[in-house]
Amino acid sequence: RFKSQKAMKKLLRRLGMAYNADANAFTDFRSTVYTLSAPTKGRAETMHSAAGLFGDSGVSTAPREDLAEDEFAGDDEVSEIEGLQATTDDNTQLVLELLHQMAFKALLKQEDIDKERGAILSELKDRNSISQRAAMEFYRFNHNDTVLPRRFPIGKEEQVKRFSSEDLRRFYKRHYYPANMCLYVAGDVDPADFEKKIQAVFGKEQAAPADGSAGVEPVEEDRKVEPVLWPRRGAKIVHHDLIESLDPAPAIIRTSPGVNVVSVPAAQPPSKEHGSSNKFHVLSHSLITDFSVSFCAKGNLQTFATLSDMRESVLDSLVGMILEFRVNERRLRSNDPIFNGIGWTYSSSARDGCSMNSFSISSQPRHWKAALEIGLQEAARMAEHGVTEAELSQAVTTLVNHFAQQATLKNSLESSVWMRRIMECVQAGDQVMNAEKKFEILAEISSRLTPKELSVRARELFNAVTSYVTNDQCKAFICMPDNSPDMQDFSHDLFLTIVERGLKDPNPPESLQVPERLLDESHLNELVDQMKPAIVSRRVDEEGGTGVVVLKLSNGIRVAYRTNDSRPKEFRVRISAAGGRVLEDEQRQGQAVAASALWVNGGCGGYAAEVVSRFASMWGLSYDAACNSEELHFDMLVQVSSFCCSLFPPSLMLGQGNC
Repeated sequence: RFKSQKAMKKLLRRLGMAYNADANAFTDFRSTVYTLSAPTKGRAETMHSAAGLFGDSGVSTAPREDLAEDEFAGDDEVSEIEGLQATTDDNTQLVLELLHQMAFKALLKQEDIDKERGAILSELKDRNSISQRAAMEFYRFNHNDTVLPRRFPIGKEEQVKRFSSEDLRRFYKRHYYPANMCLYVAGDVDPADFEKKIQAVFGKEQAAPADGSAGVEPVEEDRKVEPVLWPRRGAKIVHHDLIESLDPAPAIIRTSPGVNVVSVPAAQPPSKEHGSSNKFHVLSHSLITDFSVSFCAKGNLQTFATLSDMRESVLDSLVGMILEFRVNERRLRSNDPIFNGIGWTYSSSARDGCSMNSFSISSQPRHWKAALEIGLQEAARMAEHGVTEAELSQAVTTLVNHFAQQATLKNSLESSVWMRRIMECVQAGDQVMNAEKKFEILAEISSRLTPKELSVRARELFNAVTSYVTNDQCKAFICMPDNSPDMQDFSHDLFLTIVERGLKDPNPPESLQVPERLLDESHLNELVDQMKPAIVSRRVDEEGGTGVVVLKLSNGIRVAYRTNDSRPKEFRVRISAAGGRVLEDEQRQGQAVAASALWVNGGCGGYAAEVVSRFASMWGLSYDAACNSEELHFDMLVQVSSFCCSLFPPSLMLGQGNC
């Protein structure tokens, strides 16, 4: 229907959409995804970009001016779409038709392919960074028993240069057919009306591939079950290292006839250096500046579809929070932390076809030995001693408040966020849940957990790391600078020696006591009685229509605020003080930056920084400080759930006379 890119871009601009931002596509190991982000009616000057589906978020600003009309003079296909949309019409039908054209009616002209070829080759060059190369090397090492290292989505340069329109048409006719696709919709639409439009637009396409091959025939039961039970399309990734225990598909997922299974012999491991082997690999490069190691153990793909799955997910989340508490406490107690980061993740990826239990440590090269030992001490401590009752209580408070806020914000999330969540759930076989119901269940599960239960789970999760020396399923992937004088003595034997030393005889965890309040209410009331704060002037910006209220307090502080209901039960505060780096002289150089760091990490209310940090995590408070040439800022994000209302004394609540 749109016989040139010019015609399609014309339509997109009239809808307030930006080409390559609100209309785009991406490919991963198992699928290609086309995305459209459009206003349901009229034209939007700004809108949430579909770039959120790539894992980012942002706003795409559509140009206000139309393309010059003479640029399209005499263009028949542009004339055909003129008048299709008035600014008040419903856009949803047209957007579905546009997506239908992309999915089933692509022209794939040679001249258009040649134009796009340059963009892909340019992207290949842009991706040739050290971080991308490290990621690809990680896949070659950890997934060398699969097809994944041979199928990076960007493709190979020689193939990109060679593909013709005929090649793409053959692929298009073989794989682009309804039974091999899923359609996802998220936004401000009427479901019943949208279903009718979907049926009218997409229902006319034949189920089988256009090239006459059998393909995957749709099964009648597919249309009668919940989305979480839909058969997953695309090639199934077989991990030969797990082949003896690999469940072909989670019990809740049916495997339909004709679904491809990609199974290849194990690939050759990456090039060996520094004693690299099948379970130990080092990547060194001059562009790498820090030392890092990831201990990884693969497992079967996991689902999140039953109460048992939810309970295990809660246990894993709490274990991760408590480790983060301990690591942050170590960092804040040190003037010069030995490590850059110590982290643990346990994730299940339908994209990779497996779950991954990963423990990572990073540091400056000069500290690599001490950082490796400290990080493994934390892993061993978690595995051997588990968690304390105080840590469990603090982590439960943190988790419950987090999900309470998520439930509150369920209608404030961008459509791209909902789209990504739904797609991930369908592809992984997870249950899509109502945020409020999910919060209720998770809160109930959390309230019944004991330190013993959590300690047992922690031992299960960290056993892969603590048994690294003898466990063939756990691999170590290391990145380090090339020819660094601080790492000249690095070797496999030395690495194993430090690993064994770090895992030996870990100390039991300490219980950090966190108060209910950082400032006692009676002390706060004494200050109020003493200082007698009051508002001496108040002005509302009625002329500008911004709704900004400007206040002046009796001590001279000026305040500006505006109410905004787009993020319920959440507010932000910034305190800004004149006095940035321009006020420094030679004797005081660096003091402003040091002051901003002390503002964040110096503690408050008589409590140390690690206590304040734990308190903030528990009650959903985020804070930071920054310094520029002219001023210092302190920023705070406060999430006001029903669980933290007791933190704010009545004298501080909105509507009271005191500030």
